[in-house]
Amino acid sequence: WHRQTAARLVGARGNEEHLHRRLALWIRNHEDRSALDALWALYQAGGLDRNVASDCLQHPYAPVRAWAVRLVGEEWGFPELGGTIRILAAGEKDLEVQSQIASTAQRLPSATAMSILAMSLRQ
Repeated sequence: WHRQTAARLVGARGNEEHLHRRLALWIRNHEDRSALDALWALYQAGGLDRNVASDCLQHPYAPVRAWAVRLVGEEWGFPELGGTIRILAAGEKDLEVQSQIASTAQRLPSATAMSILAMSLRQ
């Protein structure tokens, strides 16, 4: 309950650069559920930028990678991250992340999706 309330309040506060930097730093420095919570809060507050999304796609904690794939795919405001998702697809070992990559590929432009799926199938 506390985590959900905090995330809701962070989202309601809007675009605060200091808060965005702190959440991004938290994600980079933690390899557990708290990093995922920070990712959700950052996304809800509108602070998920290309650099943070790219870092999250390479995060050591698999749920952060899976959610980063999903959030990037939902927004698709960072088409240059298609290559990063493709690289992730080529070497990802976690089944949930692989599943999210395949699911997200359905929402991407066809050329990008085919490239990502081709790498996933080689896995």
